[in-house]
Amino acid sequence: MKWIKISKELKLKTFLFNIFTVGYKSLKSGKEGRFDVLETKDWANIIAITNDSKVVMVEQFRFGSAEVTLEFPAGAIEELENPVDSIKRELIEETGRVATNITQIGECRPNPAFLNNTCHHFLSENLETIRAQKLDEHEEISIKLIPINEIESLIENGTINHSLAISAWYFYKFLK
Repeated sequence: MKWIKISKELKLKTFLFNIFTVGYKSLKSGKEGRFDVLETKDWANIIAITNDSKVVMVEQFRFGSAEVTLEFPAGAIEELENPVDSIKRELIEETGRVATNITQIGECRPNPAFLNNTCHHFLSENLETIRAQKLDEHEEISIKLIPINEIESLIENGTINHSLAISAWYFYKFLK
C-alpha cells in the first residue's frame, strides 16, 4: 500500500511552513497524483505539574482560530535542538519555570494528511520558578495554574480544545 515519491516542487516558503506539491505513485495500482504537503518543524508540549498538584497552563490568542486558547506550554523544536532541550526552553520562556525531571510520555503526528511533522509530549512533576516570562515578539501569554482534577472537565466542556493538548493529556492519563 506504499506510494513512492516521483516529484517535489516548492510552491511557497514561509516563516512556519514550506509548502510543496509532491507527486506520488501507488506501488499497488500504479495510480499517480499530486498532493499539497506542508513541511514544518517538529513541535513539543509539556504537562508541567506543581508540587501542590496544579497544572501549569498558558492562555493565549491563536491567530489561526482567532480565539484565546488554554493549553500546555509548547513550541517548535529549533534546528539542531533535541525535543527535551526545546521543551525546557519553551517552559522557561512561557512560564518562567524550570523542570528538573522531564519524561517523554508520547508523540503524535498532528495531521499526516498534509503535515510532515511530529509533536512530542512531555511530563514534569518537579518545577522551580526562576524568572519572569521571556516571550516572543507577538506572544501575550497568561499563566494559569489549574488543579489537576479539573483538566478532564475542561476538555469535556471545550475550554481546552487544542488537539495537541488533548493528545498529551491522553498519553498522561492512559499510558503513563
